[in-house]
Amino acid sequence: MERFKQKLQAAAIPFRENEPLAAHCTFKIGGPAQLFVMPENEQQLCSAVALCKEQAVRYYLLGNGSNILFADEGFSGVVIDVSALDAEIAVEDTVLTAGAGVRLAALCKAALKHGLSGLEFAYGIPGTVGGAVYMNAGAYGGEMKDVLTTVRYLAAEGEVREVPAAELDLRYRHSIFEENSGCILSAQFHLQPGNAADIRAKMDELMDSLNAHLDVVSERLITIGGEPYSTLVEFSSNSGLTETTGTFDKPMSDQIQLLVDTYKYLSVLFQVGLDITDEEGDAPSNDIFTAAKSEIDKTIWMLTAELGQAPGLR
Repeated sequence: MERFKQKLQAAAIPFRENEPLAAHCTFKIGGPAQLFVMPENEQQLCSAVALCKEQAVRYYLLGNGSNILFADEGFSGVVIDVSALDAEIAVEDTVLTAGAGVRLAALCKAALKHGLSGLEFAYGIPGTVGGAVYMNAGAYGGEMKDVLTTVRYLAAEGEVREVPAAELDLRYRHSIFEENSGCILSAQFHLQPGNAADIRAKMDELMDSLNAHLDVVSERLITIGGEPYSTLVEFSSNSGLTETTGTFDKPMSDQIQLLVDTYKYLSVLFQVGLDITDEEGDAPSNDIFTAAKSEIDKTIWMLTAELGQAPGLR
């Protein structure tokens, strides 16, 4: 490992020894990484990965650390942090190009700033562009493959390649990168012109509703001895919502209808919670479900009103 460190220093690639991994993941759990490498640009990343292979050093590529659980004993090898890598977003007409280290929230805000629609589903998903492409992240009926057009990545052989999304075997929470050991460098997305106010409203509604409901219900569940789901994978696998394949040319009305369907599903769930807590005489939980259902039903009315379908509208 000493020779490896010398080569990193010679290439001016920043690194730390025995870096606590708990500080770099959302679960705040994990022992130290033997070496924690922090490339500042694409060239340094490629050099770091090449050095790991040249020296036969075990390595792990770390993004934003969302839903990553490190062992208490840490990681024997090199953890390469790509979260600060190529954090720039380029916009040309309806095309967004972002580095692997760009956070999804920042990408969504860039789309909003330029009045582009298609990434609203991703606003509440934690993590980076690289991680989202790697697992074809999705929510609310949308997923990355709906808007992804091309990806640049560092192949296992050390060559930088650019391939169209159609060749990435993008399907439910899967991409070809799970098999080919490629390191994602950047991704390009094709969006559609939209109304900035409408896009912001949808993003804010999703985020505010998600945070408020999850926090209150989770806290109450813990109070009465339950265990709330803690990851997006758990939510997805236990949800009655069916993920559908979309396309980046989907009109705004179709995207709003997906939101309506999702909120209606939540409304039904909250009604079930109301019925159960009423039968059990659990007044505090009943109050939580009452407030949540009232807000959800109001949101449904507002969304259907935008579609011209709300009761009382002609």
